[in-house]
Amino acid sequence: MKNVLLYGEFNPKSTTGIAYINSNLESSLKYLGYEVTKIIDPRTKDYFKNERIIKKNLNKNEFFKLFFILMFSKKHEISFITISMGNFGLLKTVIVQFFLNIKSKRSYLYVHRGDLNKNYNSSIYKKAIISLILRSSFKVILLSEKFQKNNTIKQIKNKILVLPNALNKYDSELSQRLFNKKIKRKNEGYKIIKFLYCGNIQKSKGIHKIIKAIDETNKQNNIYKIKLDIFGMKFEEIN
Repeated sequence: MKNVLLYGEFNPKSTTGIAYINSNLESSLKYLGYEVTKIIDPRTKDYFKNERIIKKNLNKNEFFKLFFILMFSKKHEISFITISMGNFGLLKTVIVQFFLNIKSKRSYLYVHRGDLNKNYNSSIYKKAIISLILRSSFKVILLSEKFQKNNTIKQIKNKILVLPNALNKYDSELSQRLFNKKIKRKNEGYKIIKFLYCGNIQKSKGIHKIIKAIDETNKQNNIYKIKLDIFGMKFEEIN
């Protein structure tokens, strides 16, 4: 039987975007006939605490346990890992990927990040570590072509697969057409337009800009009002 080793966050203990992706990946691989082994990222422990604001911890003991689990796991056909962009997160990704390369024939890297290009060029340390992670992967799955166009790493030229994010040019143009058709028409009869934000509640996700934009829109028109519901893990205070 074909088998696969998945490392990362999973629903329901984590409600991040990558946990959603990993959980769907698990279901899809099972449907395709794979035997799936999950290894949970220790950072999930921080997300499942009853705290008002989520704080990231090193979870040293959990990571030591993780390395022993990886060392004694059986050989798999393929493995999947995602990349963490913090200084410690990148180091963690390198170490875990090293074990996955030993414990699987082909190791896939999925980059569920829109800021890969920005982080890669932010420091010599990050450029070196990210390059190492990309080169060590059997295949690299990106959300856009931006990184590939702006950076040249010869060893990954034939490894990259692009899986476009929802915020690509085509989807943006489609959204604009829907906006012009549905929202700009004054006699549509819609008084309240409801939006739902699902994601980590933190500045890097753009939540403050979203709130400001909706607030400004509501102030500047009397045709409709926008109502925003926010759902996600809280990493910072929000007004």
